[in-house]
Amino acid sequence: MGLLRDWHRRRILRRATLPDDDAWRAARRRLPLLENLSPEEERRLRELTLLFLHEKRFSGAHQFQVEERHRLRIALQAVLPLLQLGPDWWGGWREVILYADEFIVDQEQQDEAGVVHRYREVRSGESWQHGPLVLSWADVQSGGRLDGYNVVIHEMAHKLDGQSGALDGMPPLHRGMSARRWIEVFTAAYDELNQLLDAGAETLLDPYAAEAPAEFFAVVSESFFETPWFLADYYPEIYQQLSLFYRQDPRQRLGY
Repeated sequence: MGLLRDWHRRRILRRATLPDDDAWRAARRRLPLLENLSPEEERRLRELTLLFLHEKRFSGAHQFQVEERHRLRIALQAVLPLLQLGPDWWGGWREVILYADEFIVDQEQQDEAGVVHRYREVRSGESWQHGPLVLSWADVQSGGRLDGYNVVIHEMAHKLDGQSGALDGMPPLHRGMSARRWIEVFTAAYDELNQLLDAGAETLLDPYAAEAPAEFFAVVSESFFETPWFLADYYPEIYQQLSLFYRQDPRQRLGY
């Protein structure tokens, strides 16, 4: 199966084309987090973007009309975490659903007494291991500006996390990486964040990272690519682990 998939992707890369160069350059200019890629990284970015656009079906929710510029901006950000990992890491899901703005999700939660509570949440993005990637276009437009917020990378981090079989903040680690070290580093930082919030203190990370270990991994992944200087300064051990996992060093690449 893997050989057939690889052959099919090589065939796509030989035959398919990206949007014209003007559209590509315009999309790149609007995403400062893609600055200073090496020629080899730029080649990988183009190939992965082409494959992503070919393999993922885009659809608009509530009559939102998906255009080529929407698809290209999302794909460029979605493939950045995979630059050194490759397309197999984005898994077998097929669809990107795009809302014009934030959307409402109905939730159910059972408490310790067995009572089921139903409530609604407003979200900018959502993803499941094998399900679609759901995004708010308004929030997609806010990403890529090197300010720490990136809903596409956040949700792609969930996709990578799920490759281990569970959304627990620990994606499948590469050979040579220590699972024990990963757990130590992430657990300590996650617990510290929760302690600060419990004490009513301000936090350097988005408080949403304290929701669950999976959300912590997604939030620090946003910071790793959007504000790597911040993460490396304040959470150096987290930065080191993410650099080993993503096989990238955005702080050095962006010149901070």
